[in-house]
Amino acid sequence: MLLSRPAGGEVRDLLVHSAPVGGELPGLWFCRLDGRETKSERSVLVDRDRTQDGLWNELAPIPSRVALLTNDDADLVAVLAPVRGEAFGREWAWISQTRFLYGPALPAGARIAAMAGGNKGLWALGAGGTESPASHPATAPATLPATRPAIKGLTLYQFKGEWKAQPAAWPPDMAVLAIGDASMRVIDDTLYLAARTDHNTIRLMKHDRDRWVTVSEIISNVRWKVLRDKEKPELAGTEVTETKPPRYFKLLSLQGKPAVWIQPGDADAEAAGILWTQEDWCNIEMPTGKIRAAAMDLVIVRDQPRLYYLIADDKLTELPKLNEQVVNIDGKFVGKPQQIVYAHKQTGPELNWIAITVMAVLTIVILNMVLRRRGGEGDESRPDDQE
Repeated sequence: MLLSRPAGGEVRDLLVHSAPVGGELPGLWFCRLDGRETKSERSVLVDRDRTQDGLWNELAPIPSRVALLTNDDADLVAVLAPVRGEAFGREWAWISQTRFLYGPALPAGARIAAMAGGNKGLWALGAGGTESPASHPATAPATLPATRPAIKGLTLYQFKGEWKAQPAAWPPDMAVLAIGDASMRVIDDTLYLAARTDHNTIRLMKHDRDRWVTVSEIISNVRWKVLRDKEKPELAGTEVTETKPPRYFKLLSLQGKPAVWIQPGDADAEAAGILWTQEDWCNIEMPTGKIRAAAMDLVIVRDQPRLYYLIADDKLTELPKLNEQVVNIDGKFVGKPQQIVYAHKQTGPELNWIAITVMAVLTIVILNMVLRRRGGEGDESRPDDQE
């Protein structure tokens, strides 16, 4: 089976990120893509307050698609989706309630394949470019399509004031062809990477001084039931396991160890995805309602998995509502889903007209006060004989 994925990875309607940062609550952010049907895409970024109130507040919207989220200490970091026709990202930005700042590009013309951060700076996996320290001259696996060029080793960069290439020999059999083919995360000061090796295998690795060390190989399986088979009637009613490429996967942290959430490749999957750990794995239940596979994402908050998903109403008259569902370690739902409500940031011409109106009123009030004061001073300065 050949890899068949769009350039730049799958378009995700929802991205969620969580990280332990300063505050009473862990950092939690989400990004929803609006305007996909009208081709006027914009990414709405929302941050949860880290006090016990846990209120959600909208950050500055971005008039383009976001490909992945991470954090640099308490600030959200968003990597913008590749420009049309490209497979990897170019631009990224720090985003918070008080700032929106584009970050410097990777050196030597490299593009972003993955990014991860924490409280000790940012890491990025760079594709292309002219520098490749201690990298193998990798060749593409035989299962890769000829329409995509082989990536001759990806370079690891670390950001501390500026991007600097780090020694990390790149395995020659990896299949990172687009920004969705790799996921990085810092867990207990160790950098981990989950990346494709072929159509249905994900390799989990960790960075150890000057190389990537393999931790596990994860095979994406899909289990389905045979309803009927003309050639082999005896198979009817039996379950069959088939390997299919995952449509999406993300590296997470559970109890201080790496975990991987994998979304199955088939559209009619009965589970929302698979949560894999080195000790075990489980199917995450599928919520009810009209939910696109690209409109679901999983995070782990204080060792508690949480599934977030956008659900549309029957008539599709409103924007899909965002729900949060707490999930047990065995994949079963805990309680009922909760709808996420957040304070919208007012932007655009409406905000400009409000500002203009307020400033005009303030100007009139100040002028009135100045004129009255001048009039009063004139009265006090008149000679007694003129009264």
